[in-house]
Amino acid sequence: MLNKSQSFEDKCHIVKSLNMSSLVPVQGKMIADRLDGIWVSGDRALMSRPRARLSLIAYWLVLHLWVLGTIL
Repeated sequence: MLNKSQSFEDKCHIVKSLNMSSLVPVQGKMIADRLDGIWVSGDRALMSRPRARLSLIAYWLVLHLWVLGTIL
């Protein structure tokens, strides 16, 4: 049977890294690796903290409403 940390690790490795895809040129491999690291650490933080997820959703909602109000 899997414990909590093993199942958590399995959820984080669904998406293939940018370096493994053929989308990134050779010059951008280091930057892509940094972005992947930031993406994974942010994903882990949001998965373990439900309040952070709700705060981020509320922030996006307020930001989009503000931009929409500015445009109209």
